[in-house]
Amino acid sequence: EELYTKNIILDLAGNTIRMYNQIENQGNLKITDSSKTEETKGTGTLKTYGISGIINSESGNLTIEKATILNNISGTSNSTYVCLIQNYGEIKIVDATLNTTGKYNFAINNNNTGNLTMEGGTITSSGENSDGIWNYGTLLIKSGTITACDRAIFNRESGNLTIEGATINATGKNGIGINQSSTEPIVITDGNINSKYYGIYNNNTGKIEILGGVITANYGIYNKSTGEVKVDGTQITSNPESSDDIYGIYNYSTSIITLKDVNITLTASDNFVYGIYNNSSGDIIIDNISLIVTNNSNSYCTGIYNEAGEIVLKSGTIDVAHKDTGNNTNYHAYGIYNDSTGTVTIGENGGEVSTSLPRITATGTTNSYGIYNTKGILNFYDGIVTGTEGYAIYNLISAQEEGYEVIKEINGDGTESATLQKLAIAQIVSSIV
Repeated sequence: EELYTKNIILDLAGNTIRMYNQIENQGNLKITDSSKTEETKGTGTLKTYGISGIINSESGNLTIEKATILNNISGTSNSTYVCLIQNYGEIKIVDATLNTTGKYNFAINNNNTGNLTMEGGTITSSGENSDGIWNYGTLLIKSGTITACDRAIFNRESGNLTIEGATINATGKNGIGINQSSTEPIVITDGNINSKYYGIYNNNTGKIEILGGVITANYGIYNKSTGEVKVDGTQITSNPESSDDIYGIYNYSTSIITLKDVNITLTASDNFVYGIYNNSSGDIIIDNISLIVTNNSNSYCTGIYNEAGEIVLKSGTIDVAHKDTGNNTNYHAYGIYNDSTGTVTIGENGGEVSTSLPRITATGTTNSYGIYNTKGILNFYDGIVTGTEGYAIYNLISAQEEGYEVIKEINGDGTESATLQKLAIAQIVSSIV
């Protein structure tokens, strides 16, 4: 039996091992460090100096538990990356530390036959143009932290990705927390995603389901291709260090985004800010939302911008505040801006009309528009819309609840609110003399 097909345990035992040739595992290999306990930080380190430190073959079962594996070798370009671990088989990472520091480097390449499970620990690729994990196979992250300069997780053509409670960090200027380029689905439950630019970038037909968790980025979710996105119970916030335009959700797709019990809170200090930007003919269905957008600069401030698709706001609140102290009249606050051929529906047709939800409010500038409708379709069935006096709802309403009319009331603070009120019914009383 060849050595690389045997069952082997490599215990670092607090020592440093320098490895100038790669390990190829075709059997059962466990790399551990017995010097690490619950009370004591382990001192054992495996330092690799090759283009691929470890190759786990299709028949290989590799466990990395409580060990530290390092690589500081740099690649030369996007086509010549250095990879710490190549996986074609089964890998389980338990409370381990994987660290690459060179340029054009990534920690793990999980190929299409690979199954990779992470339970705790950290994976860090800190060098310029470096990524955390490339996934073509099946990747399950139960817990732990993955940090990279460019793409923390790059879910490639056939990759199937499930995240349960992990922290994902992209630290570079154009970093991406999760780059979805697969036709297979992604399910993220209670994840914490932090990025300097894109939190989640969907670039293929694969469905993305985000359940709970927090996303902090310039673009919280960027949906570019035809993949469907479902977000339920998630909080999206802006990157506090950013001086670029900020978008909670940017939809450049013809597909559907569904939002339920989503909280989006964005603040801009130097540029434009949009809670939701629907840039194509895709649909965004909002069951319930809390959307707060604040701009402290001399720029536009918009809750929802709809260019050509359809927005359905069933319930929730939108609060847009422009706090530029320069009394600027060129840049306005918009609760909802419906442009071109877009369709916006507020509330639901039929049933009891609500005059409290959805609630849309825009304040702060000379002209703050609750809803600004240019040439699109605006359907108003429920809720209350508030803007600067004369601008609660700007331009035409295409449809409203039958038997109701739009009533605008001045609030006394320079704003007005629009709600639906029942039409008065004239009573005719006849008498016979």
